[in-house]
Amino acid sequence: MIRVTGDVQSLTLRMQVGCGTGCTPVTKQPWYATTLGYDQEVTGKTKYCGDPFATGKTRVSFRTNYAMYMTMPGATPVDSSATWSSPAGGEIRCDAEQPRLRGCVIPTNDLPVLSYSRSHEKYGIVVPIYEEIMRRRGTDISHAVDLTQATANRNATCTPFTNLYPTTRGADSCDEFPPASTKEGGQDGSLCAELTPQVVNNVWSAPATWPNRPTTGTETCLRLHITQRANSSAGGVLGSLRKYQRLVTDDPFRIEFTS
Repeated sequence: MIRVTGDVQSLTLRMQVGCGTGCTPVTKQPWYATTLGYDQEVTGKTKYCGDPFATGKTRVSFRTNYAMYMTMPGATPVDSSATWSSPAGGEIRCDAEQPRLRGCVIPTNDLPVLSYSRSHEKYGIVVPIYEEIMRRRGTDISHAVDLTQATANRNATCTPFTNLYPTTRGADSCDEFPPASTKEGGQDGSLCAELTPQVVNNVWSAPATWPNRPTTGTETCLRLHITQRANSSAGGVLGSLRKYQRLVTDDPFRIEFTS
């Protein structure tokens, strides 16, 4: 309590919390019937538990709600309660769509950012051509898909694929862009630019892999021949974003490129 006037010398407060369908509050009352005088405060914690998903469902969204009851000792309450809910744009979404991990997130209009570094020691060689394809697409926003769709997308772009160094393990692999784990991925590999990025005498280039299949300069997807080490590293950046930002099917995110 930060200020008292007149006959008000103390207040008795009670707090209750709740949440919508798909959620159960574990601790419904962060505190109960606490009387505060001037310069006193009360704090409390609450916990929520997601309900079991309905049959055939893998996610649920809900809002939290609150009620605070305030009375002055010795006085007859006129309107003792105040109630409110979390913002409509701040729904909590819980899901079981990430492999091996259930959890919750609060989606916002502030999109998660997938950041690729041009100077990264493992995957940096592919970043300039990623940038070019993004420029041709005219947008920096992509959308996540589930593991099953990602596998189908990867096959659509990278099958069949001719390994340039079949006798050397990890020397060549197919790196597709847009990534297979996005809705924008999965383009027909025969329509994508097939390139082999390389650095010769400190000069970067990405020539067409096959002389009989030159690029047109208008392709909006890629099949890149890069080492498995670089491929896994580039894919790991997106994998980490999806894990820690809890991206599920149709969730948008933005791609940026840094030095």
